[in-house]
Amino acid sequence: MLLQLTQVFDIEGNEAEVSFPLDLSDCDIDGLCPFDHPVAVRAKAVNRAGVVTLSYSITSAIQLRCDRCLTVFPYQLDISGKQVLVRKIYDDSFLDEDYIEVPDDVLDVSELARDEILLHLPSKILCKEECKGICPHCGINLNEKSCNCGDKKADPRLQILGQLLEQMSNEE
Repeated sequence: MLLQLTQVFDIEGNEAEVSFPLDLSDCDIDGLCPFDHPVAVRAKAVNRAGVVTLSYSITSAIQLRCDRCLTVFPYQLDISGKQVLVRKIYDDSFLDEDYIEVPDDVLDVSELARDEILLHLPSKILCKEECKGICPHCGINLNEKSCNCGDKKADPRLQILGQLLEQMSNEE
């Protein structure tokens, strides 16, 4: 969705607003399409004292897959923010600031929303903080059931180390 900003930049006190559903059903995150419903996007650009500020909010209920137990769980996405819009950045020292350059007076709010969503998704996705994960031997979800795999023999690659430790304890 494009937001036309010419009048907002040119006329102090002017504003432009857009609200739309963003379809991200083709987005793939770790083999899962978390966006089974459109994402609600709202954006409003306001010129106050010659400074154009963009306020936006992005909300959606999505489905994520836990990195530990692989369970799919609901996650509420609520993102909001403000950024200053400028037609041109004249000084490179301002590139690190929260400015969005809009040289042709048209802002692609859909692209901004996609970028913000990807930036705000957790880097470590967990269904709950105390998630136990899955058993590396039998694959049981340890949040739902327990298994006796931990009681089984040690890794065969470490068997020689076990024999060495046993010899050392017998010599003492």
